[in-house]
Amino acid sequence: MNLLKSKVERIIKNIKDNGDFPNENNHLDYKVTMNLSDSKKPHEVFLMNFAKDIISFANSDGGIVLLGIKENKSLGIYEDSGLDPSVIETLDKIDLNDVSQAIEKIIKTTIMLDLQKFKISTRTFYYILIEKSNQVIIPILDAKDCKIYKGNIYYRMSGKNEQANKSTTDFNRFLQLKANEKSKEFMEIWSKLMPEMFEINPREVLILNPLQNKVYGFNGKDNILSKTDVEIDKNDDGVFNIILNAISAGEIGKITTNEGKPLYKIVGEIVNDKDRVSLSNIEKAVKKETHYKF
Repeated sequence: MNLLKSKVERIIKNIKDNGDFPNENNHLDYKVTMNLSDSKKPHEVFLMNFAKDIISFANSDGGIVLLGIKENKSLGIYEDSGLDPSVIETLDKIDLNDVSQAIEKIIKTTIMLDLQKFKISTRTFYYILIEKSNQVIIPILDAKDCKIYKGNIYYRMSGKNEQANKSTTDFNRFLQLKANEKSKEFMEIWSKLMPEMFEINPREVLILNPLQNKVYGFNGKDNILSKTDVEIDKNDDGVFNIILNAISAGEIGKITTNEGKPLYKIVGEIVNDKDRVSLSNIEKAVKKETHYKF
């Protein structure tokens, strides 16, 4: 949320100082007014106007909605016209706890939101910050006043709200976006832990999880990160522990191919670049300690 707050503060400063309005995109939307209703509570009016935007941004990369900005689409220009007093009065009464509880009934999960008032000259504005969700949000109930329907997946694409599962093509596009996000997150996490990974190629790296008997790696066929079950011999004289013990004892720096290309590196290891062990030497060391056939 802090990154979104910093971003919206820069946008507001540029509008105030330079009259510079960034174009609407997958992270930013402008609205000049709200549809009001005397028969609804303030948080219900808020959701009637913004629930689909909130879910769409949360299902994408998070986003900002600036309220009080008028767009002239034919000319491609924006005007900081401000909000009408009746809209300001409604927004002033909004309790985000009420908003969160109401939207959780529709989607059964929490979306982090912020709603703040600001001024440009004598004109009053609001902004909404929507945090990105770590999971895909799918409504479990219809909310017709909000134009949200059970089972529909909403997200941002080309600067507007789209339904991901409207057609097979749309759904495949959405799934590919989410798969790419996961692969990117995976590579960012491991590149921070193991900077040397980018000397190899993150797509050629396999990560072993002995606690869950899983191996993780890049699936070239589907272009995503995948996991597979694998049997790991965790006995003291098993291959896995022999190699780990050798590394812990400082007997192995980097395990490499015969050409010297690193295959993996243990985080926290003190490396002497001259001490490289080939796979053939590892095989000999393992054979001495085990009765397996190779």
